[in-house]
Amino acid sequence: PRLEVEGTSVREVAVETTKAVVKEWIGVDVENVMTYGLRVYLNGNMFTTHVNREIVTAEITIAQDLDEDWPFEFYGHDGIARNITIRPGEMVLFETASLVHGRPFPMKGRYYVTLMVGFNPVGLPLNHTQDDPDWTPNFNETYKGKLTNSPTS
Repeated sequence: PRLEVEGTSVREVAVETTKAVVKEWIGVDVENVMTYGLRVYLNGNMFTTHVNREIVTAEITIAQDLDEDWPFEFYGHDGIARNITIRPGEMVLFETASLVHGRPFPMKGRYYVTLMVGFNPVGLPLNHTQDDPDWTPNFNETYKGKLTNSPTS
């Protein structure tokens, strides 16, 4: 079955809505390169810290029934770990390819539902490598001024 909002898939609604926000945030045209979700985490689940291939991700919390907050953790460019609690209906944008991130603590509760939508600047393929001129270190330098309102700066 396909989840729809007024005839449009939930995935399409999420991609189009977050695409505009991400484009405004980094100041360049972006294209969707991945969408994960709806992801349902259950009691005791963890989301191992990692980096992704896409440059920017929007994570949207859809629903939760928790006994305590289950923070999203990332390491900023300064190497300092930060934790953010994302409530249902809230979204966080972050630099997925350059910041180690995850939920390394066991979730305590019944469920946590999220949707993640990833973007790259138009023309940067998902399988880019460190040899590409637009790889993460250059991306960070290029868009540093655009990311000053970000919790990642």
